[in-house]
Amino acid sequence: MNAGERTIEWLYKHQLQVDAEWSVRTERGFTWWPCQHAQRVEITGDVKGPDGATGQCVVIRTEVLRDLDLTDGAAVAINGLIQAGAYTMSGLVYDAAMRRLDLCSSVVVHEDIREWLQLLMSIAVVLQIAEAQPMADTLVKYDGIGASEATSGHPTNGMRTSSDEMATIDRSVIIPSGRGPCAWTAKEFADVESRYMQKPPALFSMSDWTGVNVEFPYGDFSSLCEVVANKPHLAYGNGLRVTQSFPMSKSSDAEGARFALLMNATELAGNPVGYGFGSYFYREGLLRFSTFFPNFIHKPGLLPNLCTSPQPSAHGPCPSNLSARTGPAIHSTSDIAQRGGRSLVRRRPFSKRRRDAGDEDGPRASCWLSALRVYTDIMNTDRDRHADGQSKLEQALAAVQAGDLDSARRQFEELVMDDPHDPLVLYNLGLCYNEVGSYDAARRTLLSCLALDPGEANTYVALGLAEAKLGQMADAEAHLVQAVTLEPDNPYALRNLASVHAATGRLPQALEELLRVDTILHDDPPTVYGLGLVYRTLGRPMEATRSFQRCAALADLTYAEMARDQLREMAEQSFKSGGLRIDAVQFCYEALTRFDAMTEEAVQTTVNEIALLGRHGLDPHDAEKKHTLGSMEGRFSGLQLICFLYVGIERVAPGQDIGFDLSSEYDIACAWRKEPRA
Repeated sequence: MNAGERTIEWLYKHQLQVDAEWSVRTERGFTWWPCQHAQRVEITGDVKGPDGATGQCVVIRTEVLRDLDLTDGAAVAINGLIQAGAYTMSGLVYDAAMRRLDLCSSVVVHEDIREWLQLLMSIAVVLQIAEAQPMADTLVKYDGIGASEATSGHPTNGMRTSSDEMATIDRSVIIPSGRGPCAWTAKEFADVESRYMQKPPALFSMSDWTGVNVEFPYGDFSSLCEVVANKPHLAYGNGLRVTQSFPMSKSSDAEGARFALLMNATELAGNPVGYGFGSYFYREGLLRFSTFFPNFIHKPGLLPNLCTSPQPSAHGPCPSNLSARTGPAIHSTSDIAQRGGRSLVRRRPFSKRRRDAGDEDGPRASCWLSALRVYTDIMNTDRDRHADGQSKLEQALAAVQAGDLDSARRQFEELVMDDPHDPLVLYNLGLCYNEVGSYDAARRTLLSCLALDPGEANTYVALGLAEAKLGQMADAEAHLVQAVTLEPDNPYALRNLASVHAATGRLPQALEELLRVDTILHDDPPTVYGLGLVYRTLGRPMEATRSFQRCAALADLTYAEMARDQLREMAEQSFKSGGLRIDAVQFCYEALTRFDAMTEEAVQTTVNEIALLGRHGLDPHDAEKKHTLGSMEGRFSGLQLICFLYVGIERVAPGQDIGFDLSSEYDIACAWRKEPRA
């Protein structure tokens, strides 16, 4: 017998102990009825690897729906079900000739890997049995599906009235095992990443206690693979979720959904490129292949086996050809998928696609998203929960307060290694990741924190910040709204929600939220500055000016300087709105005359003194308010001093920008003096 035949026999006789009364042996496998949905386990063909070794492709296939016409609506409904996480180790495959939808897994088996791989196959069998009827029940309720549940009976013994005991394994064993912590550990992730992922063809890799992220080449683009322990299954609880994403430009959700089903049919019902456990689905310009391994599957050494065991595929073994899929964590792409993605623009690596929410031109309405420095005062320091790690926690928090975030991050990571299920430590680690710009790591860590403690509003705030910094504004808003739901007067939640609303053009909402924050945290620099930005963008210059003036008078030097910059920009825009200012030409001419009679040192002193005044605001519109200088006799208006500053800078440091453009007025003043411009 070859490896495939041995696997079929082992499954039939030993692992599943299939009852002959409810099965039919076929030339290359068997069909059986563990419930009222038929399941086939068969060899579909031989596959030869690059080393000449031959393996067999074994397909596990369970009927779900019959009489299905694959309309666009049906394709979108099926894709939506998978998007929602209703998958484990199988994908939905449409058979157009039979008008049937089946759950499929496919595996290439050869003798070197048969013993451990057939164990995974037996779990895929059991999970398909458990999932077929719930999936059918869900899908037939969708409008436009127009199909029926694919129930059937044994050709001789008819419809089965009581299920095989294998149909109860999920409830008796798999679900209870998922109630504990994820069985895969930080040590396993670190070991796999350091041994196999830090060399070509991997473009980038990183690991922490939550899992491993690896980026691989994908034609002219890149493909991100995420192997994570903090995304539990809706039904089976904790386990290992593996997702690889491929840039894939499609004109509509329906086209993307159809393409995902085509890929399932190509790789799960035909000859797989690697281990065919999981499903394709389409979301927001990405084709994704994902699988979920419940806790029950975990065994020491399984993770490296999945990543490194050779497969007799046309793409070659892993890890020497990791750009192809040789395991569920390192997914290959068939020629169909490679062709499908060519219409996209030049790649932008996923792991580096971070952008600040306020990168657009113009006033940066969301650059005041609040990071760790806002949260250090609300970090939970309930040390009674850390009797064994008290000193570590204190040291980590002390490092935060001292500004040594790198040290704090390392210490919190050590605490997580000691106890990966402590929400306090996870929360603080997530804040550190946010502050140092590791927003992907922050998101993963804070999601894990919420899985353990979903009632803490500030965790949602920190997660919203991470999502916003990653450009995921819809997710950021959802998390921040949840924070406000939990704590309606949480100023940090309201302020960051306002930032997201401002960044997405919903300025009235942002203004309302910031005004609420201002009543809670009066004279809070980022809030007052944000009010100024929103008022300015809404075209309300008086309120904007008052807010920026308030901010400029606060003790926070960074926000004060930003506010003064905004005031200067507003003043310049208003000043120039009427065209050339003759009064400014006259003031520039007066400055030229005065400076001619002064030494360079005296001019420099005057420039420095005016610049210092300017840091606290010079209003070019207020002709009544007068200023005096210690270095020059007289009383001067704000506009007059701005003109003096411009002319003085042109003399002592030509070309330096004072933040106020008077070049046209200065040129005319020079012409009046018949002087070339410096």
